[in-house]
Amino acid sequence: MIIDMATQSRSSCYHWMTQAVIPRPIAWILTENNDCSYNLAPFSYFNALCSAPPLIGVSITAQKNEIAEKKDTLVNIRSRKNFVVHIASVAQLTELNDSAATLPYGKSEVAATNLAVTPYDNFVLPRLTDCPLALACELHKEIDLDGQGEQILILGKIRWLYASEATLTTDAKDRPLISAEAVNPVARLSAGNYAHLGGFITLHPSQ
Repeated sequence: MIIDMATQSRSSCYHWMTQAVIPRPIAWILTENNDCSYNLAPFSYFNALCSAPPLIGVSITAQKNEIAEKKDTLVNIRSRKNFVVHIASVAQLTELNDSAATLPYGKSEVAATNLAVTPYDNFVLPRLTDCPLALACELHKEIDLDGQGEQILILGKIRWLYASEATLTTDAKDRPLISAEAVNPVARLSAGNYAHLGGFITLHPSQ
């Protein structure tokens, strides 16, 4: 089967892409609402983009529903310029999935899912207490991907990286490492399907 993506509708492109580009990391993003409560939502059009400066990218559909309300996460990032990207473990999959539910603006998904937060040293926003990895980001740039303001790429500059003690180890040269096995991150597949880490394959660089 060969699919001409130029002939596909937006929803059809999404259908095929989310099945073909797998697995995808999930950005579990915490932002602050205008009433100072915390919004929390997962996004799987996400990845690391650059190391100098340290940038991550998250693609966000601007429209939340047919009433043309903007996505709360996008509204808050534009307004506050700061956000925290969490990498959830499999143990947090239920809460991550629940936080995707559409709630009225100002109603906190953090409170609705009974998640605790911990102050992030030297950053305006907190992090989720039990999440193994958290990237404290500031808005670096916003890019209108479709030219209509409906699909926005948010580039976030990482200011601080938190890794829980339980995830840290060292290599043969005593350099600090984050153990992927200890994090056991959730990965996104298509529809309501998720994946977790299985076995590992280690290859040495070609000489």
